[in-house]
Amino acid sequence: MSVQNPKITLTVHELRALARLEGLVLPAFATDADEDDPVIDLVALRGLVARGLVVLADDAGSGVDLAPDLAEVVTPARDALAVVEVDDERSGAALLGWGVVGTDDGPCCTFVEQPGAVVEVSRSDTSLLAAVAAHVGVDAVAPTPAPDGFVVALGLQVAADAAVLDGARDEALALLVEGGAPVPTATRWVEAVATRRRAVGVQVARRDEPDGPVRAAEVHWLVAGDGTAWMLTPRAEPIDDPEAAGLDLDDQDRASLVTVLVAPVGRDDLRRALAALAPTPTTPTPSTPGSR
Repeated sequence: MSVQNPKITLTVHELRALARLEGLVLPAFATDADEDDPVIDLVALRGLVARGLVVLADDAGSGVDLAPDLAEVVTPARDALAVVEVDDERSGAALLGWGVVGTDDGPCCTFVEQPGAVVEVSRSDTSLLAAVAAHVGVDAVAPTPAPDGFVVALGLQVAADAAVLDGARDEALALLVEGGAPVPTATRWVEAVATRRRAVGVQVARRDEPDGPVRAAEVHWLVAGDGTAWMLTPRAEPIDDPEAAGLDLDDQDRASLVTVLVAPVGRDDLRRALAALAPTPTTPTPSTPGSR
């Protein structure tokens, strides 16, 4: 293929079969509901044979040779040490799955879910962080954050956001203020949720070496209509008085027992937060951004 950012379209069944035979690391959206059925794998492989993408080493499909075009695209996903997935909502609509697999310095392999159980797979020589930052539009975020953030019970924040989405802004504001958020800041957050351009969640799972333990981390933010971003960071400290914080004592789930920091962040804060998700083993872990 030998073109910039070569790509290929595969079905999820073809991807899963290749993953088992070639050691490809896949994002979760491509492996969810995986039947792990040898018959399905064999049918998928024969479809790849018909398209000239693989050659079966034997009739049982116990080995394959990849065509150069396919090998060029998927090689970065072979035994990759890191996989990053992005949950992306734009203007209230959730997008299909997106993930990138590879090494911190590149190359990497990007997986984009398409309708009909199809995945577009592409290769890039860029780093994982550059691929993620470009996809989530970090450069479009305002460079300077709004002035203040606040800490409230995670359950209250979730309830307030739901109220905003239902059109009950006054109810949302009252929930946040009762939970301890200053009125001006809570008002800005309600406006941010109501006018949001984008809500992003980035999750990374990585190993420092092939047989090492898996480490997981994530970061979430929302981009308001004016381009300012707000990062949401759950905090481990339990709430001393759940009843005073307005929590429903009949529903003592995790969301009701921790707080969340809702903090305005700028463009560089988001870059630092992403960098902290994927430190290289040979360099010190970047410092935690001030918003966290």
